[in-house]
Order: sequence, then structure tokens, then C-alpha cells
Amino acid sequence: MAPYSYKTLRTESEIRLVRLHPGKGDDQIFLDIFHVSLQQPTYQPKHARDSLAELQKTLPQDRVVKETLDGRYIFGYRGTNITPSSWDHPISGFSRTRYELQADDYLPGPGYGPEYEALSYTWASELPSAIASVSSGGTSGRGFVFEIELAGNLASALRHLRYEDESRVLWIDAICINQKDSNERNLQVKRMGSIYSFARRVIVWLGPEGDDSTHALSTLQSLASQVELTVDNSLCPTPGASKPDWYYPFHPLPSDMFNHATWSSIRLLFTRSWFSRVWVTQEVALANRFTIVHCGGYSLPWLNLKKAIGIILAKESTPEDVKLILDPQVPGIPPPAMRSLLRLMTSVRRKNCQRPHDKVYGILSLVSPGLSSLIRPMYEEPAAMVFKDVFLAHIEHTKRFELLQYCSILNQYPGAPSWVPNWERGPRTVVFALHTGHFRQASGQSAAYHSLVSQNTLQVAGVRCARVESVGDTAEGDIDQIFDIIRTWEPEGLRDGRYQPGGSVLDAFLEAVFQGCLKDRFPRAISWPTLSDLRNNYLALLSGEDGRANLQKYLQNGVAKATSFFTTQEGYFGVAEKGVHEGDIVCTMLGCNIPMLIRPTDESNNKFHLVGICFVPGLLDGESLLGSLPADWKLQMIFTDGSYVPSYVNPSTGHNQAQDPRLKPLEPNWAQITRERTQDDPYFLQWFQNEQTGEIMNSDPRLLPDALRNRNITLEHFQLV
Repeated sequence: MAPYSYKTLRTESEIRLVRLHPGKGDDQIFLDIFHVSLQQPTYQPKHARDSLAELQKTLPQDRVVKETLDGRYIFGYRGTNITPSSWDHPISGFSRTRYELQADDYLPGPGYGPEYEALSYTWASELPSAIASVSSGGTSGRGFVFEIELAGNLASALRHLRYEDESRVLWIDAICINQKDSNERNLQVKRMGSIYSFARRVIVWLGPEGDDSTHALSTLQSLASQVELTVDNSLCPTPGASKPDWYYPFHPLPSDMFNHATWSSIRLLFTRSWFSRVWVTQEVALANRFTIVHCGGYSLPWLNLKKAIGIILAKESTPEDVKLILDPQVPGIPPPAMRSLLRLMTSVRRKNCQRPHDKVYGILSLVSPGLSSLIRPMYEEPAAMVFKDVFLAHIEHTKRFELLQYCSILNQYPGAPSWVPNWERGPRTVVFALHTGHFRQASGQSAAYHSLVSQNTLQVAGVRCARVESVGDTAEGDIDQIFDIIRTWEPEGLRDGRYQPGGSVLDAFLEAVFQGCLKDRFPRAISWPTLSDLRNNYLALLSGEDGRANLQKYLQNGVAKATSFFTTQEGYFGVAEKGVHEGDIVCTMLGCNIPMLIRPTDESNNKFHLVGICFVPGLLDGESLLGSLPADWKLQMIFTDGSYVPSYVNPSTGHNQAQDPRLKPLEPNWAQITRERTQDDPYFLQWFQNEQTGEIMNSDPRLLPDALRNRNITLEHFQLV
């Protein structure tokens, strides 16, 4: 047979589909490849139910309603993880049509076409490749006269997925995109979002049965049947569950069910290559609720696998190595309004792809339409240029520098300036580089101010805060070795000294070592220590008593691993990655949530290499722009509606407020307004409107450069190279 020759797609809306002919076992694979015009399905719900907000208004004050992953509404009690839960409205006789999801809701209406299923799988395979026969003209009636080579895993998938008595229409990237045509590939990458979201359903193929995978999946299915996971990541028991305690984090999973053999099979299941692939993130995120997972002959709904992952990760009793394997598979990704590029890149930080470009292109269908329109897939361009163009498009679109959190002088992408994120490898220390940055506001609610001075020189505005004077050893090795190194970091006056920005040296040291992972700041983080817990244990340690075991327990999450302690000439200290050097500058950049370290170049004192982020108590909450918080105020992060929001609390009065007490009232022509969050808004969000010009912005006008200068804040322009 002759090799299959692709025909050119005639219009931008045209795609190829594959008709998989019936067969069984190791029978030859027969395909039709044909062109169709991709059409968006017209969804026709059987009835229009109430929104969550509308339904909440109908409930008693102690009740709450949430939406589960499969789109159903679930009712419960406030403040109890909605336990006990129910599918029924608490008011007897309340119309079910106002809240129930009918069996045929959200299915495409009559006349939808072309109806197809999209395959999500991995190209890499140790299985032998196979040859499929392809008909001429796209219809089986003309005979199978062409052949196409299939990678082993794809051939295995098609043999398992084909029906014995009827054909099946699929979209498969390796077949439906001419991989040898770079122009077509570039165009089709932009269409991937539509292809997967318009599909009748997505089929996830994990590979053939092996390593007791059926036992692993059936166990996860049983677990998922007892627990519900809501779209805001709350867990609660499934109404009528026979095991209503399984949802609770501190309730251990049954040892007879989750024994050594089961955990071993789960480990092996989630180390399959599908789970490490970048592209699957958007493939399943864009899929509808009918998506199904196949592994050999066993299948289960994707939503149930997603639930099971969430439950296992929430369990205190789950083996730590299992959590490390499952962590990158945290159920799905943020809801659409919270899908910033930073969060999306975080979700794929440990995943693999064939080309470095795909770390960006593989999630392109999940970014906002506005940002996506500024990014054109170009596989022929060097990855360094692609990463730089995406970074510049992002700061131009969002006016924020949040992506700088991915920059590290130890992880600089070859051929790119230091301010361009290396998305191929991701941050060296994931916990350090990502968790802290999301929940700090080193530059307050300010916007980024930048200009591209030359092709590789980015000028940014900010405040020079401190100069690094000394650097300690890096915390490496096992937990005992890490703790021994932390003991060598202890600054002078640790027991009773005062820290330069305020507070005690001991409290600041502990905040730096644990990088703010404290229950005082995050009341919802029940497994985190309070500052008092850490202080008492460290004082016991300094007095020769036994506090080490408890302190090491709090370090088990790896919070201090691979970090270095440093002090500054100005009296600050903090932690950073291994690459920090004496003479580095600590600065806060407008529009950047976390302090940054920069290093003067040999050529000029006004040009700097970006070293990376740092965690410096006294510079994390806008102090360089606004000064320290008044002594009778503290800042807490309150989890609400699926995200953390800052709350300023006065412990002596019990008063709390969203407004920073350090800020003066807005100028008369400015007003704070309420608007719905968009995908590109910063994590910490407030809206302001100029009532004279009508201008609306998501940064505080009191932190504009001119307003800061009026407060006698010295802003500098740093040129990053």
C-alpha cells in the first residue's frame, strides 16, 4: 500500500476526523480520514434552573448550596463542609425543576454535527508501532489502498476502543493534523480548545491493563462514590453515602481497602505517561462532564477519578510519596475566572512535552481570549523568543509582573535574558517559588510600569530596599541535615533581640524559615503551626530542652528545602534560592507580589540580572511603599469563594476590614467599585473608577507612581538584562 497523503484543509474552520471501523482483538485497523467544517454545538437545556446565587436566597441562613463537579447542586449547613449533605432543597415542596439537573441537560440540540469523540492519550510508547489501512476518498466504499503508521500506544488505544459491530468517529491529533506541515500545525494548535470543547465527549486513554491497574481504578471508583467535590474544592459526603466519614481529612481510609498492594497499584497508575503530559491539562479541562477514562478494558468517569485524587490528597493518612505523585494531578485546574497564566503554568510545571514551545502552546486554549489573541503559535521560532514574546504579551495585557516568579538565575533559559521565565523546566524549588508569591502583596495593589529599552533589556519601576551582606549555607539533604543547617542561620539577638522593621528577631526568623506558612495568617490551614507553636518550641530548643522533633515535623512539607538564608546591611534578613550572593539587591517592583533579588552587571550599575524571588519579613506586605502596619493591626488571609482574600484585623477590638488601614481615603474623583473577576485579573483584586474620565482599573490609584512620589517614596528604574 502507498503511504497516506494528506489533502490540504481548505478553510480555517475545516478539520479532519477519523472513522474507526469495527474490529476486535488484534484485527487489522481500518480507518477513513475525512474533512468536515467544525461547528459549535447548540446546547439546549431541557429547562433553565436557578443560578447558585438565586437559589442561595431561598435558603435559611444556616444553609448553603454548592455545585458539584458533575454540575449538580448539593445542599448542606454553613461552616460544616456542608455536612450533612442532601440533593434535596431543605424547604419541603420546593420545585425540583428550579435546581435539579436533568439527564439530558447540556447535550447538543437536534442537528448537531459533526458528532465525534476526541482522544486524549500520550504519544510516547514502548509498544511496537502498527500499520493502519486507510480508505481512499475518505469513505470505505472506495477500498483501503493507503497506509499510515501508528505509534504503539495509539494502535493499542484504537484496538481497545473500536466497537465490534459499528464504526466510531474520533479526532486524534497524530492523524488529524498533518504533523509535517508546520503552518497547519501552528493553526491547528490555536483550534485545539474548540476541538476538545465541541467534542461529544473526550476519551482518556491511559494505556493497556497492567500493574494491577484495574484494581487501582476500581478502588478509586469506590472511594469517589462516597464523596462529593464541589467546584470551589470543598469535600462533603455523598448524600446517602454508606461511608459518610470518608470525606473528612483526619478520618483514615480503611486499611483493608487501602492496603500495601492497593497503594502500590495507585502509585504505578499515576506514574503512567499520560499523567505527565502537558497537553492533557487543557484536553480534560475543556471536556464536558461525559468524559471517560479507559485503561485496558476498565473505564470510569473522569470526574470520579478527579474526585478520588482530591480525596486522597486531603487525607492526613495518605503516604507522603503518594501525595508527591498525585500533587501535579490536583483535580483539574482553577475555575475559568481564576485561570491566570501564572496559575496555568503552575498546573503544568512538572509535566512533559516533546518541544519546549508546548509548555505554553499546550495550555493556550485555557488562557483568556484577550491574551490568547496576542500569542501566535510559531514552532519555527526558538523557544527563547517564544517565552519572551509570551511574557511581554502578558505584562502588556495584565499590567502585572507575576510571571517573574518563574525566573531564577540558576534556571535561566539558554539564549534568553534573565527576566524571561524558563517554562521548559519550571522553578527549581516549587514550594518556595509559587506558594509564597500567590499570597503576598509586596507592592500592594499596584500596576507594573515597564518599557522595552532594547530587544533584551526590560526597564521596570520599583524601590531599592536592601543590599545582601552575608549568605548562609543552603538547606539540603534529609530533614535532620536541613534542620542542622537552619541552626547555623540563627541571627544575633535571636532570643530577645528586636528586628529592624519591627517585632522580635525570633518571630521574624521563624517567619522566614517557614516562609509565612503559619496558621496565624492562614486560619484555614489547620495543619500549619501557629507562630506561638514555633516560638515555644524554638525557645525550648535554645534552652536545651526538646523542641526539635516538633519543629522538624513542621518542616516535613519541604518548605525550607533548597533555600539559603541571607542578611542585609539594612538589618533585614530572609531566604532565597541557592543562587543569592553578597551584593545582590532586594527590591520591590510595582506590579509584583513578592520581593525580587537583582544583581548589578559588570558593565553598569544601572543594569541588573534578575536573580529570583526572596522572602524577607518586613518587605512582604507593601511596607516599602506604605510603611509597617500599625501595631494594633495584623493581616490574615481568609478563604472565601475558592480563593484567599486579605483581611485586616484589629485583635484588640475584633474589627476586621478589607481596606488597608495604611492607605488614606481615595481622592474625590476616584471611587472603589465592584465588578466580576476576569481571567486576567490579579489574584488580589480591587476595582477603581475615575468618575471624571470613566477610566476603570484593577490597581489602586493611591499607588500610582506620582501618588507614591507625593508620599516621598523614591522610585527607581531598573534595567533588567
